[in-house]
Amino acid sequence: MQRKANAIQYPDWSKPSGIVIVRAERKSSRPIWKEYEQGPWWLRLVAQVEITGGLFIYDPSLSKAEADAELLEYNRQAAWRNARRFAELLWRDNPHIEYAVLFRPEGEGGLHEAVCVCRVIPDIPT
Repeated sequence: MQRKANAIQYPDWSKPSGIVIVRAERKSSRPIWKEYEQGPWWLRLVAQVEITGGLFIYDPSLSKAEADAELLEYNRQAAWRNARRFAELLWRDNPHIEYAVLFRPEGEGGLHEAVCVCRVIPDIPT
């Protein structure tokens, strides 16, 4: 994950990655975001945030390729922040449920890249 000044960590956009929101220790109402580690969980898709164009003012000194790269980064970060906010709203309504925010790069399963919000269903021991 890349660290930014506004304290939101953005994933490495070249591979699948994610974070999960959980309750803090001692039954606090404060959420904690931690790295999503694939575990014995099932994920149920709640929402998929498409990474699409938004309002962006181009720097005229940039080449088209540089401007397109900046726009893509801006859109990815906006989708990531929106998905985090949505997952946190869901979590605040049901703090006993964990939600994951996952980045899916393009090409995975033939799909476009997206940011997904999923409900984490813990593995039930058999």
